[in-house]
Amino acid sequence: MKKIVSLLLALTLTAGSVFAQASGAMITFGLISDTHVCDKPDQSTTIALNASPRYFTGGLAKIEAFATAMNAADAEFVAELGDFTDNPATPGLTPAQRREAAMGFMRAAEATFALFDGPRYHVFGNHDTDQVSKADFMSVVRNTGISPDTTYYSFDKSGVHFIVLDASGKVLAVFSGHYHDGGYQEINGIKYIVVQANAAYGNDVSYHNQYSTVKIFAEGNKYTLALSGNGLQKSYAFSKVLY
Repeated sequence: MKKIVSLLLALTLTAGSVFAQASGAMITFGLISDTHVCDKPDQSTTIALNASPRYFTGGLAKIEAFATAMNAADAEFVAELGDFTDNPATPGLTPAQRREAAMGFMRAAEATFALFDGPRYHVFGNHDTDQVSKADFMSVVRNTGISPDTTYYSFDKSGVHFIVLDASGKVLAVFSGHYHDGGYQEINGIKYIVVQANAAYGNDVSYHNQYSTVKIFAEGNKYTLALSGNGLQKSYAFSKVLY
């Protein structure tokens, strides 16, 4: 699945919440991803030792088992992290027929997901909007307490702040620190940049003063990010079309 897992967690803890939960879990929640509910046949008839073949026919049953398990675990909420559904198997369908089939898959998946007795949340996957619009998707699924026209949002549970991003074609780059040597890699089309530590390498205020100047240029829906590094900070530049 070509997407970023977009449920990001940021702790916003208070002393009271920490001490209150000292003897047990501060929060329990459930995650499931890539259920690919649809009417396609399985891609293999045997158990696979890797994740390459997809097993479509068990999707709804596995969502039901997940909801049952999370109810038993007293989870505070559940979230599915994308590719909730997939495309119809029947060839030769018109676009309208493919859309209606996909809407049916979503309704079935969401009805089963709703067997969890508590708040539930969704993240877009690439297959979720193969045949339907984001508005179609949001008209079927429920993100508890969130407006149905909002595709990225945040919520708080038990002293933890949760952020859900709409990463479907909208993420240009992700920045972080902490790892002093820094780093740069691309995962599923998204650039991850770890900036280098200012306190590293030495004390020369010019040569060892690691910081970055970042500029973003737009040309239609093509965006170019240019990071110019000072000191021993590496420089990067790349472009991406965002939808």
